[in-house]
Amino acid sequence: YREFGIADNFINENDEDELLAVLSHEIGHLKHKKNIYNYLRYIFISMLLIVLIVVLTHLPFFNKLYIYFLQAFNIKTLNILLLGEVIVTLFRPIMRMLSIFNNYVSRKEEYEADDNAVKEGYGEALIQTFKTLSSDELVDVNPAPIIEFIEFDHPGMYNRIHHIHQQIQEKNLNKEETYGQNNIQTYSHKS
Repeated sequence: YREFGIADNFINENDEDELLAVLSHEIGHLKHKKNIYNYLRYIFISMLLIVLIVVLTHLPFFNKLYIYFLQAFNIKTLNILLLGEVIVTLFRPIMRMLSIFNNYVSRKEEYEADDNAVKEGYGEALIQTFKTLSSDELVDVNPAPIIEFIEFDHPGMYNRIHHIHQQIQEKNLNKEETYGQNNIQTYSHKS
């Protein structure tokens, strides 16, 4: 699945380098085949939840809990809505843990896609895009680390910009090392 979209107002309001930076970022997702992995992960999680629901509803504990709820609310017959609410209540902690895990994976994938934009030479343009977006939108630029860890599926803008700056510096250092090694090799060949 190789498809992504960019809003028309983004194309109209940003310059060419910023558009190329965003395209490089999105291509980074495609290069790492994140869409395929995400689909497989969601299928696995869905199947896991279905299995857990089937297993839980057949455990004696669940039946006792369900009977307790029926008696507590003085209900005489099977109530599917109440059964659904019990299942949702039991699964809320599991869903929270899965959400935290998915958010962690998503943030990691965003950093990898940002790295692709830096590799293609659009790091500074991507930073400018993030600054523009964060000033135009109601974005928490630097959320508390625990809030970002639990709730955010994208890194905060401050963290992303900091990460991109680090990647640009590493790229520049690697260029200097390569340039220095080439000069040494050239000098040694002349001698």
